[in-house]
Amino acid sequence: LVSTLIATLVISVVAMVGGKFTIEVDNKGWRSRGTLIANREMQNEVLLRAKQELYEDTDGSAWDLYENNVAEGFVDLEDREDGTFNRRQLSTIEGCDATSYYGREKLFKNNLVAMYKTQPSQKDATLSVLDPEVLFNICDAETQTNEMLKEKGLCGGCDDTNKCLPPFSLLYVLRSHLGNLDSTCSELKDVYTPAVQEDFTNTLVTCVGEIWATYDSVTQQYGDTPSCPTGFQPSIVDFDFGRNGNNLLRHTSSIFVTYNSDDPDAEAIFEVTDEFVLTDELIVGSTYDTRRETLNELYTDSILLADMALAVGSLIITFLAVGLHTKSAWLTFMGILQ
Repeated sequence: LVSTLIATLVISVVAMVGGKFTIEVDNKGWRSRGTLIANREMQNEVLLRAKQELYEDTDGSAWDLYENNVAEGFVDLEDREDGTFNRRQLSTIEGCDATSYYGREKLFKNNLVAMYKTQPSQKDATLSVLDPEVLFNICDAETQTNEMLKEKGLCGGCDDTNKCLPPFSLLYVLRSHLGNLDSTCSELKDVYTPAVQEDFTNTLVTCVGEIWATYDSVTQQYGDTPSCPTGFQPSIVDFDFGRNGNNLLRHTSSIFVTYNSDDPDAEAIFEVTDEFVLTDELIVGSTYDTRRETLNELYTDSILLADMALAVGSLIITFLAVGLHTKSAWLTFMGILQ
């Protein structure tokens, strides 16, 4: 019996290694699995895609159609055709396709995203992302991470394969607002005076106010925003900023241009996660993942094999311990089965 168990383990290891089998979480197609939460998500997807039609339904025909007929369900966010982003034209970057990569077409694909939160260990923050000590801590981390991605060939957006677009972030919008897209963190810090900080903060607050004033919850679009700085996207500020007199920006994000429509290489990015540059956690926390949380899924998959090895090792040790105690292969095997 022991010989059979050992032979089975050896064959299994050979099959895993030689056959290149992998142990991983099945994360695909969860919306079609028939569970309660999956069914609700499918309904939500259908309603989102048909919201305009349902809103304008005056005779009940649209509601009858979707209530009594099977409709196509989940569609990736970046593949949806509804809605547009209102933004002023971005300044061009020579040799790079900024308009495309910073627009709806590619910005919200499965790019690498860094999220920042000021004073993450505290319930209420006193520091704003717009404060110099926070903003340029983010700037250094953002710049170094993008340089690392460029050296590894994991970012793009430019004709030259050795060149990458800068991350789309609050810092990019600030540089565009000041008319100097090529400025380094040090150069930007020199011109980011208290007066400039106050002006930029007020501009963002006014911009957010215009978005809320013109936002249509049905179409999920907003109208003209003449006060918004060039390239502004709501994703670079948080929900509470600019509302009820709140000028403290606690959350922001940086979107690195890593998505390649021909070959989204999330696994290559996962391999260099240890090289991502983090901010000073005392003043601003940072974390990285792709838009679809691919890095988190890959991390989960990577530790499954280790967990399985520990489980098998524990089983073997238990089997041997029981066998030595009972001196009976039959009792040991039946005990393990139970």
